Formats: sequence, structure tokens, C-alpha cells
Amino acid sequence: MSLSPLSFDSTENFRKKLLVKNLQPYNSDGFSPASQPGQSEIIINDIGVIDSQEVEVIGSNEGNYAYVKNQYGPEGGFGEPKSIDDVTFINSVTSFSNTLNLDMNQGIPALVGKSPYNTFIASSYNPFILLTSQNPQGSNGSLSQDSDLARIAAESLKSEFQYRVAQETYQQTIGRINAIDALSDPFDLLGIVTGNKSVIERDWKISVPKSLIGKGLDFISRVSGIYSPYSWIPGDYFSSEPKQMYLNQIANKITGLFDKRGVLKLPTEKTGMQIFLDNTGGGQRSRLFHGLRLNRYIPDYNRNFLTDLFTKVPKQNYYVGSSQQEMRDIVAPAESLPLDQDGNKTQVPVYGYDEIAKIYENEKRDNIYQFGLNQTSTYDGSGLQGGFTWVSPKYKDRAGQKVGKGAEFFGTIDTDWNEQGVQNTFTATQSVDGTGNYDFTPGSILDNTQKLINAADEVVGVRKLQHVGNAIDQVSKVFHDGTRELTKGSRVIAYKDIDGDIVGQEYCRVFTKDTPYYSMGDLQKSDGITNSNRRFTYSVLDSTYNLNIAPMRGNESTNIQGESVKKYMFSLENLAWRTSRKKGFTYQDLPHCERGPNGGRIMWFPPYDMKVSETNSANWNTNEFLGRPEPIYTYNNTTRQGSLSWKIVVDHPSILNAIVDKELANQSNNNKVTSIVDSFFAGCRKYDIYELALRYPQFTYSDIYEIIANSPVAEEVKENFDIINADIPGTQDPTTETYTPKVTEESFDFAYFFHNDVPGPRTTSALTTQESYPQTLSKYIALQSEYDSTTNDKNGVNNFFSANILTGETKGPLYKTQEFLKKVGEALNAGSTVKVLLQGSASAPAEVAYNKSLSSRRISSVTQYMLQLKPSSSDKTLQQWKDDEKFIIEEVKSGEQITVTGTTSSGSMSSVDCTKELSYPDSTYSTNAMWCRRVLFHSVIETPAPPIKEVVVDPANTIPDTDVNTETNTSTIKPKPTTTEKQRQEVAKIIVRKLLTECDYFELVKESSPMVYDGIKEKLKYFQPAFHSTTPEGLNSRLTFLQQCIRPGDTIPVIGDDGKPTEFNAKNTSFGAPPICILRIGDFYHTKIAINQISISYEPLLFDLNPEGIGVQPMLADINMSFFFIGGQGLKEPVNRLQNALSFNYYANTEVYDDRSVVTEERDELNQEIWESIESNITFGSDNRPTNEDIPTKGETIGTIKTDEITTYPTTDFSTTSGQTSFQTIMATAVDDVKKYANSMTDSLNQVATTYSIDGLAYFTDERNYTSGNTLGYYTDGFTATTTSANLFGKPREDELQNKINNLFDEIIADVDTDNSPLLKRIQNKNFTNADIDLYKFNIKKLINEIKPNYISDYMSVMPKVVNNQLNLVSTIDKVSFVMTNTDGFADKARNVQQELTATDNVDKTSKNVNNTYEEMENDMITLSTDLQEFYDQIFTDDKRLVEKPFTTDYSFSIEYQDSGLYYARFMNAMYQKILNSKENVIEKLLNGRLSGINKWDRYVNNLVDDLQKDYEKVQRKTERELDRFSKRNTVRKFNDYSPFTKEKERIFYYIDVPKSNVNSIKDGYFNELYSGLNKGGKTSYNGKTTFN
Repeated sequence: MSLSPLSFDSTENFRKKLLVKNLQPYNSDGFSPASQPGQSEIIINDIGVIDSQEVEVIGSNEGNYAYVKNQYGPEGGFGEPKSIDDVTFINSVTSFSNTLNLDMNQGIPALVGKSPYNTFIASSYNPFILLTSQNPQGSNGSLSQDSDLARIAAESLKSEFQYRVAQETYQQTIGRINAIDALSDPFDLLGIVTGNKSVIERDWKISVPKSLIGKGLDFISRVSGIYSPYSWIPGDYFSSEPKQMYLNQIANKITGLFDKRGVLKLPTEKTGMQIFLDNTGGGQRSRLFHGLRLNRYIPDYNRNFLTDLFTKVPKQNYYVGSSQQEMRDIVAPAESLPLDQDGNKTQVPVYGYDEIAKIYENEKRDNIYQFGLNQTSTYDGSGLQGGFTWVSPKYKDRAGQKVGKGAEFFGTIDTDWNEQGVQNTFTATQSVDGTGNYDFTPGSILDNTQKLINAADEVVGVRKLQHVGNAIDQVSKVFHDGTRELTKGSRVIAYKDIDGDIVGQEYCRVFTKDTPYYSMGDLQKSDGITNSNRRFTYSVLDSTYNLNIAPMRGNESTNIQGESVKKYMFSLENLAWRTSRKKGFTYQDLPHCERGPNGGRIMWFPPYDMKVSETNSANWNTNEFLGRPEPIYTYNNTTRQGSLSWKIVVDHPSILNAIVDKELANQSNNNKVTSIVDSFFAGCRKYDIYELALRYPQFTYSDIYEIIANSPVAEEVKENFDIINADIPGTQDPTTETYTPKVTEESFDFAYFFHNDVPGPRTTSALTTQESYPQTLSKYIALQSEYDSTTNDKNGVNNFFSANILTGETKGPLYKTQEFLKKVGEALNAGSTVKVLLQGSASAPAEVAYNKSLSSRRISSVTQYMLQLKPSSSDKTLQQWKDDEKFIIEEVKSGEQITVTGTTSSGSMSSVDCTKELSYPDSTYSTNAMWCRRVLFHSVIETPAPPIKEVVVDPANTIPDTDVNTETNTSTIKPKPTTTEKQRQEVAKIIVRKLLTECDYFELVKESSPMVYDGIKEKLKYFQPAFHSTTPEGLNSRLTFLQQCIRPGDTIPVIGDDGKPTEFNAKNTSFGAPPICILRIGDFYHTKIAINQISISYEPLLFDLNPEGIGVQPMLADINMSFFFIGGQGLKEPVNRLQNALSFNYYANTEVYDDRSVVTEERDELNQEIWESIESNITFGSDNRPTNEDIPTKGETIGTIKTDEITTYPTTDFSTTSGQTSFQTIMATAVDDVKKYANSMTDSLNQVATTYSIDGLAYFTDERNYTSGNTLGYYTDGFTATTTSANLFGKPREDELQNKINNLFDEIIADVDTDNSPLLKRIQNKNFTNADIDLYKFNIKKLINEIKPNYISDYMSVMPKVVNNQLNLVSTIDKVSFVMTNTDGFADKARNVQQELTATDNVDKTSKNVNNTYEEMENDMITLSTDLQEFYDQIFTDDKRLVEKPFTTDYSFSIEYQDSGLYYARFMNAMYQKILNSKENVIEKLLNGRLSGINKWDRYVNNLVDDLQKDYEKVQRKTERELDRFSKRNTVRKFNDYSPFTKEKERIFYYIDVPKSNVNSIKDGYFNELYSGLNKGGKTSYNGKTTFN
């Protein structure tokens, strides 16, 4: 039978043929092919096997050979065979090896006697026992009981085993050490030395077992000589099914070791190739690995620890796939294959072949695949860099920097790199890692691309810019095409003032992935004319990216300020609304974004497809006279007529803004928000408008009540209207007049207890704490054992802990708080207002003032805990309810001055006087002390919402309105609704309108705002003309508004007999305010107009069929309007003047440049600034930068040159200048500057305190820049050994000071409205009329507003003196720091000349403990630094500091606060100077108008102001005392005649001019900084500053 053609032997030649037809060999070093690939086909013959003979025939033939025929033997032959009985034995055989001595010369020893053969006991023995035992125990007995032949055989076998073991051990150990042979053979030694022969001879066997068991069996096989037909190589390695690695499979399942594609990381199978290699000898493996290293693509052959210890195993490099995955397994993994009809898996691709591409490019680098079709768009949050960025490993750290010509770096970082987070998204996409390494598949296109980039790093100059790798590098910004330099962006240079010259260094507008065109600040020109340039605040050009097209929400809005509109780019304002008295239709009823600046209703329009034209016509009268060939023309008037057309387009539903801004506000993932919006538009996610309206907490019961009370559908039913649906969350249906409180005082009367002197910080000035009550409670509980061991009343203390401190399911303050939350939630959700009183107290060990502060801190700890909790059935925290003024906390800080009720150890109630001082340990560990240390929660007051009842209105009661009958032209009266159903619907519409108001759509676009958005959530925040237009409601409301613009306002009312307008007359006749409008288009037109025609076209007619809209209506309207211009125009408002030939207000922005036009925007502050600048001969806009004269010229160094000597070197053009220089002048200047700074600071602080009292210093000194720095050692880098720092006062932050002052005056005015002003003290008890009180409040507010401008300017007037003296001092300090690097220098026209300094021993006799002039200067600078710091500490940090308390928003820093409270404190801060210096004027202004003639008002106001003046005089005296103490302190007084050391010290140094080639570049940079006129560093340090701006 022939072998199978598929057997291993049969396929050998075929396999060899396939191998030689592989890829052409690579031309690697050290390798050349030995032969050419086979060219012919191998022919395999099938030859049959000849049948064997029959057994009988074979037996007959073999019988003749059955007996051995020896060629050699004894003479005469062997003779006849002997019988068994004739066998003899040797007597007394003890050891065959010892007694049986076969010596051929002596012959065979005589046999002594014989015995029967069957007297021994035959046994079988295993080899191990034979090897290890002298008398092995067999199966039936011991070896000594066996036959002589058995004993001889055993001894012989044991000897043979021992020999073979010894030989095998030698061969595997000592026999393989060539170094031993080298000791006796010089040729072996030479081979080892030259590397041609290894020290340890390798195992050159082809097949060796891998496992220890296999190796043992192999050893036994060689020792025993036993041949096994079975191979120790495991598995059926010829099978097409790989060997399963079950341990790895189990490990993968247990540990979940999956890669990102779901593929198991540990190999689960072994191929036959791997199994063969595992069982190959070390020498053979070494040769194999050596050959593989010459290949580019290498299989994954693992190192064998035992055989490959000194073998270099090549790293795997698969072209595609890996040792863990064959290509077929990538697209057709076994676990994903389909089954055929027989239930067997079918090998077919089930995944795309892109999976192979990912494996090819190394799937560890996931970011590689985030580009091209696989890239996430920027809009979906991937960032501007996309998913991958080519960078250079050498220059990757220069990402984010700007460059100049030739790609030179100056260290300037692009603002978007840090501020906009570009760095974060960019770093994750780099082609190399943080260390500059990369792991692309070798030889792949990505690998070759990276190598091109790397190659560019090896060249410099223009050649680098021309290199293709530089062009591929996506961080490269400058290139060269062989003829000129190119950039990514324009080649515009940014010019700066440097050394008195205008120098261009960096490219200004270059945009790459690391410096992208990202934010609005990157626009070519981003400034407007409101805050810079011309500075007209009523211009709509706030910036090139903010044209005020749409209303902006928030405090930073530029077009909605206060409660009305300031400006829109394109708008119409209908002035007919100014006369409306109809409820719900007045100016105050309009949304803020529709309240026009001139009192009318304003509407903004997106300027789509706008066209404007105007026609001016002069009207002349013609007068003809007989005989006159031409008529005489007399001028009559001029008409100016305009036409305007634009389009209104619907592009998104209004609900979209509500969904994104409110419903999805908490979604931080912008991609998810975008996805939800996509789902919404696809109809897969639904939102109901009314559900949204009812969901938000701003629509509380009170809000809805307020809407009803001010709505036109309920004019007469404000207080009796039922619109509440039981489904509305957060509301109660108060249809009855009675209301049951949800929270009562009796229900909640408990306390929060504290350990002694807890919480901190433990100072009298600290009124708040950072420790929430649960923190203090846990610490209190932990102290129970300490209380138990210390107290004199253990029973009482333990009962106190059990009842009041320890927490549980039904006890403890935390449990009581949760019970309160359940009830207060019901009350708040029902619309009620809940007020609680927290009373803090303390025991008596400390001072009274301290205990009051401690009580305040305890209340602060409790409120921190309470306010972050959410009441039951509420999504809002108590803090949010508090912000809504629905939850009110009243605080009482009693300190120790209180008597409390407590329980004694016996359980009876008793009073505890907390003022009583106890001795230790009772002062801390007694129940009396414990009862006093608490915050009592009591006096809960619940105020229900106003009751609302349903009222059925009498049908007879009618609402007058005019309904024109087209047939009879008569008026009919409409009946008033008789049910509430219609009213319910109307209110629902009001609620939805409030939810979807345009006033709340957009935020202000800032310089840092992105131009490229990462999702629709960000895109909807800012108005973009290319994206936003109007909503369906916006289209409809604008068309309605245009219709209103050509109709009159409310009919001018008829005045009745009582002198009041009658209410039962028609209000919609033509006898109303004419429809005069105000048109604004940019800054060009801002004029009154009279519209004479509006035409609206709906072509093409596209209907809005979106269910989120307001029904089927057109989506596009084309508007055409004609109108007449009226009067003049201005930026702020129209000019109410007729224009003639001498007028200049024909266009609104003429006033920007022409002073002959009527100015509508007052600019007194700017004019004052310019005038003051002219008067002081300071160039307007100067930034105090040094002029050309400030830059040192030849010979002008920091030091004063005393001697100079020029040394010329023969045979060269080289020469140097050296000599002596003195730093006496600069050090004397330093002393003078310190003195001027300290004295000017003292004067400035005195001026502020004198003007505003000591409280004013808290405002002035609160937040400052440029306060820290080094007085010695600013220039470091190893050049200066000593570094000394000191604080300077710096510069107050003007913006924060302005905010504080604004808040102060706003709060003072608010105090007037709430009757908390000191000027309204007990006014309700004076029996004044309400009208007089309103007038008096008006006078107070007017007085406050008049004071505010001068109040701010007085602060600002101190600034120049404070800043200028510090800048002079900083300049001197920095110069000395430069000198202390042993360097001086000067600048000439050619270059900076650097001088190297060396100290001399010419030390002044007054200087102690110094060896040279360097140490002398260093010590003197330390002295100045110490004095500066002590002066600073005297102001801010010492115990007796001038500014005792820092500024706080609760005004607790005020000296008036402790005596009179909050309202008096802040009122004094504003009115101190005015009442002290101009009391009569204050009284006169307060009594302005009719109040001045009323005696009781005169007495009331005079008494109030007199009392305030007396209080302020006390404050004034205290202020003067504090200033006097400050000025008399040694650390301050010494600056009056400041002389820390003699100014006569010469401070001589040797100097030598440094040759240009040896100039230290770092020090040269320091020198340039000194005179650059540019600030260096941030706003915290004063070093390196030429201005404090």
C-alpha cells in the first residue's frame, strides 16, 4: 500500500520547493544567497511494496542460521553440551568483582564443588534499586539470594550505569568548557581570544527536549541505552490544528487580558514551528537566530532561559499580524465564525480588512487612526489638531511658540496654547511620545514619514527649511522653496519697540496645529472703538467679533445694561409704546431685551441681505415775473427719504435654546449634547414645551402668581385666580383661604453642640470657619472617653452625650436636621417662605468679644452643613432656596451672655448661666459648660404664598374694547370671559414665552471665545450670523412688530370729572401716539423715521412644518420699507434738531471725528484725562517706557569708570579696555529710592485713611499686583550666590477696587429701598406721608450717586505717586542685581559691550566682616532688603499693623461694624468725608424740594446727620491715633532721615571689556531686559517691570 500523498515524507520535496520560491532575499550585510530558487517541478513517484514470503518459508530458511558459528574457539571445539546438573559454582562467592579474577595468563581458577541449580531464589529488580543499593531487594528476595548469574549481571549493569552517568555528566559540563582544553592547547586558546571559538561549547544536537521531565527522560535514555519509539516533542505537531495553551486561556478568562479590539493578549495556541523550536538544541537555535537577524521580517521566537542564556534572540517583526494572530484570525476569528450545515465552523471573513491595517500599524497607537475618514470632526469635540500630528522629536517641545525669520525662536508662547487648552489636545496627538520615541511598524509608510521628519533635524539653516521633512512636520511654521521664505499664514512681522527702535522679530499671523486660528483674538483686527481707539461706548463696534447684533445675557452684556437696551446693530424702536397704560403692555412689562433706550419697544433684526438707499430732495417754489426770462426760486423745505430691505429667515426652533441651555445644562460632555440634539431633530428624542416650562424651578408658584397678576387676561382678578394644575411639580393648589403650616416652631427645637473652643480659626477677628458641623461632631464624639476620665460628673456627661451628641436612627442633631428637611421641603414646594433662627453661644473661659466671634463661627459651621442639603422632594439645595429668598436664616451671636436651660445628672431641668466662670476641669468637661456650647435651632416662621381663589366673573361686567364692524362701521362691546378656561390657556402661553425669551439666548463674545466650536452646546452660546437667524416665534413677532410700526399707540384718554383718565373708552382709535420709530443701522444711521410703507414678500414660499414651531407659516420673509428721516442723528440717540447747511448730524458717527457735530455721548472723563496729561506735559497714552536717551551710550555704564587702559595685542587687530569702576552712585541711588518709596507710601496711606477713615485702607490694600520679588539675586543662573527677597506695596488692582466701590454704592442704595439706611432711622414712627418719604428716599439716592464719581477719583489720585516711586526703586534694584553677576556694560551703535567685573579689597572702614567690595555691596543690599520688608510688615503682618483687618464683603473689618452693625458700616465707608466736611450741604440736598419747608423734616434730618457726624468724628480721632502710632514706629520713622550706611563708600571693582566672541549670551540677555522698556514675568513679581500695567 502506498503512502498518502499528504504525509510528511511525501510532501517533503514539495515543501522545499515552496520554501525556495519565497520572496527574493534582502541585500543585508553578511548574507548572500547560496543558490537560485528552484525552477522545475518535483515529480513524486508512487512505487508499490513487494509482498513478503510466507512464515513457513521464512522459518525453514532461518533455521539454518539459528545457531552461532564462531570462527574462534577452544581446540577440539566446545564439545557436547553439558546438562544442568554438571554446572559448578565457586565456593564462598562474596563479591564477584573481588573473587572472580579472570586472568588469561593463569587460566580459569579451579571450581570448588557444585550444587544444584534450583537452590537460589530468582527475582526481578528495577534499575534505580540496582544503582542505589548494595544488596537490592527484588520481587521475591534480595540479590544475595539470587543466582550467581543474576548477581554478576547486576554488578555489571551497575558498573555500566555509573560509567555512562559519569560520561554524560562530563560531556554536559566540563567537557563543554573549551577554556580547559585551551590550557594545554595554544590553538584552542587562540580561537577563544579571537572570538572564533566559544568559551562554552554549544549543544549542537538537533532535537532536545524542552521540559525538565523531557530532559530527564532524554538523559535516562542515553544513560540506559534504551530507545523509545515515541518522541518527547509534545502534541501532534503535524496536525493543521495548533496546540491549545490551556493555561493561557484560563488566565485570559480570569484576568480579562483583552486588547482594545477585544483580542486576547496572551497566546492561546502553539504552532508546530514553535514546538519544534522549543525542542531544538542551543547551538542549532543560535545559528537559526543569527540567520534570522539578517532578515527584515522575523517571526516571534522566544528565548529559552537555559539554552539561550548567551544568545541574542532577534525581535519579532511581522509584516502583518503577530505570533498571537494569524491574518486569517484577524478577519475570521474562531469565536465569530458561522457554522455550516454539519455544525462545523466555516473559515470565512466576518470583519473588514481594515482590521489588518490596524494590526500592520501597531494597534497600541490608537491615535494614529484618528485622521482621514476615521477622524472625529472638531465640531464633535476632537479639537483643532484632529487625531494625529506629525512632529519632530528634537523640536517637539517648541510647540506653541511663535517664530521669526529663518524659523528663529524667541520664546514667545501663543496665548491660545495655555489659555484655550490647545496644549492638552495637541500633546495627545503627537506622532512621538514624551521622550521623543515612536513605535511605527518598521518600513511602513508612517515609519518612513517619521524618518523623513527626523532627517530634517540633522540639517540647519536654509537647508532645513527646504527639507521635505520640515514641510511634513505639522509644527513647522517657516519654509523655503529655493527662492524665498514661506510661512503657514501671512509673512506679516510683529514689530515692537526695542532699544528705542522699532524691531520686527516674530511672524504675527502664522497658524499651525499648535498655534491655531482658534479664538476671536486671532482675528486680523479685533479691537473696536468702544474701549480703545476713539472710545465711544455707544458704538456697536465693541470689537470686530461683537457687533451687538443680538441681545447678550449676563452682567458682561454690552447691549443690555441695567434693565434696558443700550444698542443693537440693526434695530427699530417704536416710540408709540411710550404712552401705553394697558396692563401687560407698558414699557416695564416688556422683556429687558425689548426695552428701548428711548422709552419705546425695540426689536433687533439679523442683517440678512440688507440693502439701504436714501434720496434727498429740495422743494422749491417757482415765482414767475413778466419779462423775466427765468423764474425766481424760493426755497421751501428738504425731504430726506430712505428705503431699506432685508430678509427674515427661520432657521431653528426656540425650544432648541431651552433644551441646550436649561435641560442639558449639566451635561459636561459636548459630544453627548450634540448627539441628543441630533436625536431631537431626528424625532428619536422628544421634548414637550409645556413640560419643559413646568420643570424648571424658576416657575414657582409665586412666579406664576406674579405672571397672572401682571397679565392682561387677569386685570381685575389679581388675587383670585386659579391656574394651578395638580400636575405641576413644586406647587400647591391653594384654592382655599386657610393654609396649614408644614413647619412649626414646636416641631423643631434642638441644638448643635460643640467641644470647647471649636471650630477655628481661634482668633477674635475670625467670624467664619471652614469646618462643617459633621466634622466637628465626629471629633466631639471621639472625645467621649476623655470627658469620662476627666469630668467630675460622669453620669451627667454620659447622659448628655447619649441624648445630644451621639447620633442614631431617632436621635442626635443630624437626625433632627433630616426631619426638618422633610417638612421644610413640603413648605418650600408649596411656595411658602421659611425663616429659621440660629442662636450661637459659648461658655465663659475666654473674653466676651472672643466668645461672640466663636458663636459666629459655630453658626457658620452649622449653616455650611445645612445649606448644602436638599429638602425632601426638591431638586434644589437650601442654599439655592436661600438665594431665591425663600429660605432665610437669622443669626444671633450671643457669646457667653446668655442663660440656657439644661438637664442635670438627675434628669431635672435647670437654668445655666453661661457667664459664670468655672474652674478646670468644669470649665470644659462639665454639663453646664457643654449646655452653653451650642447653636440653638428654633423660631421657625413659615409664611405661606398669597392665597388664590377661583372666581366666576359676572357676565354683565364687560371689558370695553373696539371691534370695527365692516358693514355698519359701528363699535361693539365684547363681554368679559365667564370661566377661567381661557385664562388658564393665556397664562400657559405667558409661561412658555418666558421660558423661550430671546433675552436669554446668547452670551457675550470675548477675545478668548473660540471661533471653532466643539459642539452645538458651545455654538448656541454665542450669536453667529452664519448660524443664527430667528425662530418661528421670532419671525412672527418681528412681522407683528413691523405692522405695529405703522399704527398709532393707545388712544389719548379722556379726562373725567375727577381729573383722572376714564377707563371705559375705546383705546384703539387713531387718536393715539403717532408711530414714530427710531432706526439704527450700525453706527451710520441712528435716526427718527416716519415709515410710510412696508411691503412683505414670502417668496419662495417655504412652509414651516416642524412640530416644535408655532404652526404652519412661512419660513422666509422679504421686507421692503420706505421712510422719511426726521431730525439729526447721533451715536447714543437721535438729535432732536432740524438740520440745515451748518449742521453736521446727518449721520450718526460724524460725532466720532467732527467736533462741529452735536455730541450725544458725554465723554467728560476722557476729556479730563487728556487735559490733565497736557497740563503735566505727559504724552497722552504714555506707558513710561524709556526713550532713546535712557539707553546707555558709549561710556555710560551702571558703574562710574574711574580709570581705563587700552591694551593692543601685536600682529592682531584685537585690543581690550580695562580699568577701575565705582558703584558708589548706584548704591546711593538705591538708598534714596528706598527712602522715597517708604515716605511716599506713608503719605499715600495717610491720604487714603484721612479721606476715607482707617476703613479706606482695607479697600486700597486688599488686592494688589507686583508685591513680591528679589532685592538681590533677581538675575540668577548660577551667577549670584546670594538671593534676598522683600515685599513692596505694589499696585492696587484698579478693576477690583472699582468693583468694590460699585458694590458698596449699590448696597447703600439697596439699603434705602429696604429702609435699612441710617438716614431712615425710625422713619416709620414719624408719621410722615408716603409721598414725602418717597421724595426723601429719592433725595438720598441722588446724593449717593453724586458722591460716587469723586469718591472713586480720590482713590485713583493716589495711584501715580504710589506707582512711580516703586518703579524707580525696582529699576535700581534690578541694575544692582545685574552688577552682582559680576557684570556691567554699555551699548554703542554696533553692539552691547559687556564688562567683566572683579571685586577689590578697597573696603570702606565702616564695613564690617567683609573681605572685598562685592561682599560689601551684598551686605548693604541685604540691609536695604531687611528695612523694606520690616516696613511692609508694619503695614500688613505685624501684631500692631496698620491694616488690622483685611477687606471682607460683610464689612466686618469696619471699625463702625462692631458698634453699629452692617448698614452703618458701609454707609460710613461712603459718606464719611462728605458728612465730616460738608454736613450742611448734605442736609440741604436731603431736604431738597418741598421737604425743605417742613419743620418736622428739618428736625428729623438735622438730628440724624448730627448723630452721624459725631460718630464719624470718633472714627476720625481713632484714625488719627492709628496713623500717628504708625508714623512713630521705628521701622517707619527711620525713613525720615534714612541712612542705613554711608553713601561715601567708593565700591571699587576692576573691569575688562569682554571680546565680542566671548560675550555671555545669558548676561547679554539680562542687559537687554534692563533697557528694553518691556515688562518681563507675571503680575505677582515687581522685578523686570518698567510699568505696573
